[in-house]
Amino acid sequence: MYVDVLLATYNGEEYLVELLESIVNQDYHEFGIIARDDGSTDRTKDILEDFSSLYPDKILVVEDDRPTGSAKSNFAELLSYSKADYVLFADQDDIWLPKKIQILVDFILEHEAKWGKEVPIYVFSDTVVTDSNLNTISESYFSFKKIDTSAASSLSNVLVCPPMLGCASVINRALRELMLPMPVDKITGHDWWGLLVAAVFGKVLCCQTPTVLYRIHGSNSSAQKEVRLGSYIKVRGKVKAVRRGFCLRQLQALALLERFGDHIPHDKRCILSHFLSIKNDSFFLRRIKIVKGRYLYPDLIRNVAMLLFV
Repeated sequence: MYVDVLLATYNGEEYLVELLESIVNQDYHEFGIIARDDGSTDRTKDILEDFSSLYPDKILVVEDDRPTGSAKSNFAELLSYSKADYVLFADQDDIWLPKKIQILVDFILEHEAKWGKEVPIYVFSDTVVTDSNLNTISESYFSFKKIDTSAASSLSNVLVCPPMLGCASVINRALRELMLPMPVDKITGHDWWGLLVAAVFGKVLCCQTPTVLYRIHGSNSSAQKEVRLGSYIKVRGKVKAVRRGFCLRQLQALALLERFGDHIPHDKRCILSHFLSIKNDSFFLRRIKIVKGRYLYPDLIRNVAMLLFV
């Protein structure tokens, strides 16, 4: 079963060689890497070209000098090049464990056999969280972010809190076709958009096996912080950030309604409409709707912050 690995890069020379080596040395061999750089000013493009020369049958570098300006837009471009039945996303600074592709492909094939290839499926796995030098911070991203993976198939939950990392995910062709064209101006990430589309029209599934060493460092495009009380007490501007985050989540919900309209099942359309209506409600009604609609995080800390500040 052939797989496309989509790699979006930007000024990633520090860790890119390690990532590429971990991908080309996978136990699973039926895959190709499609890479696109977004206007790097360091050696990132040279590294991609070097690996493409070493592995011409494995790595295609998209020649495109038009910077998109964001990782989500870069991945949107890459998705348009993919023709495989299954797609994995690669961040430029992680390490893939040797059996990653095999584990995720086996998992999605098992569930595709149950529901059919025409059902859009998003699968995500756990990861090991590390620092820049690959020292383990947490054996589980799910634990690190206090994620309840049983809620991953609930649209109301994933509207507020994505339970996954794109770098530990695989999607099938049916989902890729629904994701495109991607409304990049109204979404926060290609992976979250794919997850939401799957939650509306298909299946969202969790594989508990870690498949990636997820590296946290100062240059991450979306730095992940451990969920704990201190992260809310100490960070300046948290009230503004919580409110802005809620607005961005509503914008993604609006993008779903605008894109798919009456094609969205009635129950899912009601969830989206109720979520969007919160912004027009009074202080107390907003909080009632959030709780009753289960537009919630999996942990008490972030829920309290949302209910206090939104």
